[in-house]
Amino acid sequence: MKKVMGLQIAWGLLSCAVIFLLGSGLVVLLTDTEDAAVVENAVFSLRCHFACFPVLGVLLAFRTAMQAMGQKLIPVVSSGFELFIKVAAGLWLIPLYGYVVACVAEPVIWILSTVFLLISYGIKQPLKQREAQDAPDAGRFIREGEAV
Repeated sequence: MKKVMGLQIAWGLLSCAVIFLLGSGLVVLLTDTEDAAVVENAVFSLRCHFACFPVLGVLLAFRTAMQAMGQKLIPVVSSGFELFIKVAAGLWLIPLYGYVVACVAEPVIWILSTVFLLISYGIKQPLKQREAQDAPDAGRFIREGEAV
């Protein structure tokens, strides 16, 4: 999991650097517009999102890992929280505060969801370790050649 998260963070940082350095040129290339307002707004949105790609990588890696470890409820709660906040932002926050909130809402949701998953994982893991220690024969190791 450490390798996956390292790769996710590295990819996020690389893509973030590309957007910060070449964002305007990429927007012009992809949209075929020279309108300064369009380019400026698009670059702002890209920078807001790409700045949080490392966090998104951690979120996706943790969510997938937790599901693979059999922890189904916490990732689903996290996804439900994300959906709820996206709907709330779309219905109430964006109409009130405009484009800036539309750009930062998703990255903020990624950060909050990542924090929630990390806290949940941090609470759940010590409980599992304690359960394993309390289990009978938890401290017993089988040596090579020993009968079970």
